[in-house]
This record gives sequence, structure tokens and C-alpha cells, in this order.
Amino acid sequence: MRIFVIHSGSDTEQVEEMTDIVKKEIKHVEILVLKEYKNNIFWKKDAGKKIKKSEVVLFCVGKKSCKSKNIDWEIEKALKLGKEIHVIRLNKSNKYNETLYAENDFTGETKLKDTIKEENSIQDFIEKLGKNKVEEYALFNQNGEENNLNVLFEQYKIFLQTSEDLVTRRQNVSSFYITVNSGLVAAFSLIAGFGNKMTTLIGGGILLSIVGLLLCISWGRIIKSYGELNAGKMTIIHMIEEQLPANLYNAEWKALCDTRNNKPYVSFTRSEIRVPKIFAFVYIAIFTLSLAMLIVNILFINGIISQNWFSNLI
Repeated sequence: MRIFVIHSGSDTEQVEEMTDIVKKEIKHVEILVLKEYKNNIFWKKDAGKKIKKSEVVLFCVGKKSCKSKNIDWEIEKALKLGKEIHVIRLNKSNKYNETLYAENDFTGETKLKDTIKEENSIQDFIEKLGKNKVEEYALFNQNGEENNLNVLFEQYKIFLQTSEDLVTRRQNVSSFYITVNSGLVAAFSLIAGFGNKMTTLIGGGILLSIVGLLLCISWGRIIKSYGELNAGKMTIIHMIEEQLPANLYNAEWKALCDTRNNKPYVSFTRSEIRVPKIFAFVYIAIFTLSLAMLIVNILFINGIISQNWFSNLI
């Protein structure tokens, strides 16, 4: 789940404490916040992308929030995109922004817009998200009290196996792409080592680098897709475990995210995505080198550079 957080810069420390709680309580959550922009005209582009990417918007209402035009813009953008906005006052005396309200055409009364949800605390927000998920996904065909734990546990084991199978398929896909990309790099090395013609080296370098970059883009998308699919499975597993005696996976996630750990937990997707990025960097270097050689070759053919200079270069 992706949550975009709207807040004033002066409330950053307090908001970070709240989002840390969300990260511990909600499995596989991604908190989206704006980068630090100082008089930067591109902040709206960053905000728009992240609001569009998010599933839920959390507005932490600070003392200065109601006077911020930037926050008004973010709220209006979220409303325009049809996002559900949850609002939490960091202090009970803090005022809401006028953009959160709608006026009744007949009575003239103002009230919060339909997509605005008031929360008393961050725990209420977390509980509501969890409850909404179970109801929205229609996970159980009957009330939790009526669930047969033995049957539920058998279904849980079957579903858990699909998650394990997903990891295996993911590893096989990554092995395939590593083999293919390693072969392409090796092919370029052979061309560079044994190719007698300049045109062969240039053509081979450009062709292999383009093919390699396309493979890396495809590989990165597949890794991201597998990561999202596994995150969805883990969300369902967590909801099932809430009906079982022990909530093992959620406890494991909290342990990994514990601030007392010496090193922050890095997800497998984030670690794995670095490999295609490394190959992509290699292909970009090959493409740049081949393109530079092509330009030099053209200059030589047209007599712009001398034979001696060209011979020393190669």
C-alpha cells in the first residue's frame, strides 16, 4: 500500500514519528512524501506523481497548514484524482484547510467533502485501513467468529505455498536474465578482442547495447511486478493470520523494521533491482563508446581528422 502524506515542513519531525508507527503496523507499506524543495518550481510535478501513485492520502494538520497554498494545491490535486483523504490533527486546536469543505447549494451550510475521513489518532487510521481492506477484498465468506480454524488453516497453508512458488519463479526469471545479459557482454568482449573491422566493432557495440538495455528495462519491470504481487499475497496472509492464534509474518516484519536493528531492512525487490541497473550502466557505457567511435570514423572518412590522429586513437 502506498500512502502519500501531506504536511507542513515545520511538522516534519512529528509526522515522521507517526509514519514510523504506520510502517511498523502495516505490512509492505510505502510512505510517499515530497522531497525538500526550496523555491523550486518543480515541486508540483513531484507531488502530482506521488499523489497519483498513492492509494490513500494522509493529511497531518499542523498549526500553519490552513495558511499554506501549497497544501491547498495538494489537497485539490488529491480530490481531483478521486483519492480518499484521511485527516489527523497534530493538535486539537489546529484548523482544517477550507479546501476540505464543500458548501450545500440549498442550505448554505459547509461540511467536509465525502472523500474526507476524520481520524482521532494514527492508531484509528491504521485500524480503519485494516478494516477497509478486509471488507473491500471480501476475504471471508462469513464472520470471523464463525470461521472454522482448521479449514482456514488449510487454506492458509495452500495460499502460503503459492507465495513460496512465486519466489521460486522469480529466482528462475532473474537467473535467465543474468545468463542472457552475461552472454551479451561476453559477445561484445569477443567482438572487441577479435573483430578486425572498425565497422564490426561499432555496429556490434550499438546493436548489443540497445538489445541489452531493452532486456534490462523488461527485467526491471518484471522484478517490480513480482514484488507488487508478493506484497499483495503478504497482505492477504497477514489478514488471515489475524484470525489464527499467532500472527507470525506480521511479527517478523515488525522485528525487521525494529529501530534497534544495527542496519535498516532492505527488501529483496530493492536489492534485486540493482542488478539490471548495473547491466544497464554497462550497456550505456558500451553504447557511448561505440557512438563516439562512429563519430570519429565519420570525421576520418570526411577528412576532418588526420590519418595519424585516427591511427593513434585505435
